[in-house]
Amino acid sequence: MLIARGLALATALLVPSTVAPANVNQVVIPETAIVQVICPVTGGWSAGTAFRVGPTGITLSVNHVTKIGTCEIDGKPIGHVWASPTSDFSMIDGTPGPSLKIDCGGFVKGKTYLAIGYARGAPFLTTVALQATGQKANGFAVLVGIFTMIPGQSGGPLIDAETGKVVGTNNVYNMEQGWSGSVPLSDTPVCKKNIA
Repeated sequence: MLIARGLALATALLVPSTVAPANVNQVVIPETAIVQVICPVTGGWSAGTAFRVGPTGITLSVNHVTKIGTCEIDGKPIGHVWASPTSDFSMIDGTPGPSLKIDCGGFVKGKTYLAIGYARGAPFLTTVALQATGQKANGFAVLVGIFTMIPGQSGGPLIDAETGKVVGTNNVYNMEQGWSGSVPLSDTPVCKKNIA
C-alpha cells in the first residue's frame, strides 16, 4: 500500500505541499495496481502506464500507449478488450492483482486530482497535483497545476486527492499553455456499461 503524498519521494518537487490538499496523506493507494507498459520499438522501447480497476482486475490505459501491439505488462504481452483511437482510451485483458476504485461522477471544477504514472519510463511512480478547470479542449477535460503531466505518465490514473478513486486517465499535456487533459471515466464504457 502506498500513501499518495509519498508516491514519489525522489521527485517530491512535483507535489509541492502548497498544491496538495492537507488530507492527501490520508488517501491510501495500492501501488501495485498501477503498472508500467513497455513497448519495443525500432531502436529501443517506449513506455507508458496502465492501472487495474474493479473486482475483475480489468486494466485501463490510453490508446496512444497500447496501440503499438507489441506492448507488455510485467513481461507478458497485452491484449485489448476495447480501444478507441478517437477518445484515446483502451481497456486491456484483466491481469490479477490489486485494483483501484473508480468514480463515475466526472471531474469537479476546483477539485485537486493526482496524475500518477511512470514519468519518462522511470522505474518508480511520479505524482503531479492538478486542479480541474471545468473546461474541455479537443474532447479532454482540462486540468492545471504548477506542472503538467509528464511523458510516460500517459495511461496512468487521475485520482481524486480526497477519495483516492480514479476519475480519469492521463492523456495529454500542453506545456506551452500549461494544461493537462484527461478522458473522464464517465465518458467511457467502464462507467457507461458498469464494467468495473
